[in-house]
Amino acid sequence: MHPIRSLTREGRFAAAEMLAQVRSGELVRPDMKALDIEPLSVALDATFAEPVASELQSRWHLAQWLVRSFGQRDTRIDAGGWSWLALRLFDVLCPEREGKRRVREDARYLLEAGDYRKAHRHLLAGPFLLMQAHIGHPEAVRGLLATSPDAPGEVYEQLAARKYTVASRAVVEVATRLYFDPATGGLKRGSGGAGAGSPRRLVEVLQQFDLTYDLQQITDARLESLLPREFSRFSRRG
Repeated sequence: MHPIRSLTREGRFAAAEMLAQVRSGELVRPDMKALDIEPLSVALDATFAEPVASELQSRWHLAQWLVRSFGQRDTRIDAGGWSWLALRLFDVLCPEREGKRRVREDARYLLEAGDYRKAHRHLLAGPFLLMQAHIGHPEAVRGLLATSPDAPGEVYEQLAARKYTVASRAVVEVATRLYFDPATGGLKRGSGGAGAGSPRRLVEVLQQFDLTYDLQQITDARLESLLPREFSRFSRRG
């Protein structure tokens, strides 16, 4: 088991500078040895076991590992802890491909304390919070977490950015039914676009539905039956 640390304010600044250096090619990855000492980080009363390959196949598998590791604990991991853990798992969240890393915006790795508009962007806290919100029905969110650990994807980005959609069990179940392909374990072709039947269009339709229906109480069958015909190319109704 590995102890978890929490980045301090000074540690966050140092980590942001390291991410900039990885982007520029000066560093291969953040220097955890430098971050693992005070005053850049402090120890938390929490530990984690290194994930194995089967727990890293997708964001859905990663979210399950996070919930198993932290979901039932009394000790809360703070924003600094999530940030430290993301850097500790940097090779998972920012893998090298053909000798290069695609380092995304800092918010993907450094969780903004109290900024719930950006919390969903964090590559660990985002899927963890989504899985926790639907803890009794993990399959319901599979379509939102079907991509690789380093790539959130359009389905997640569109729905998770809005609490009233991502908190609705019917919404996430319908989105999974529309865009997830059980045969491949990934998303259906065309689910990342912006045209008819796309996740972006789904959000626009849900915004209209929210004026008339209670999306927290509606059933998935009822919600799917209300969708315009444009979604039939993804839906079993088509």
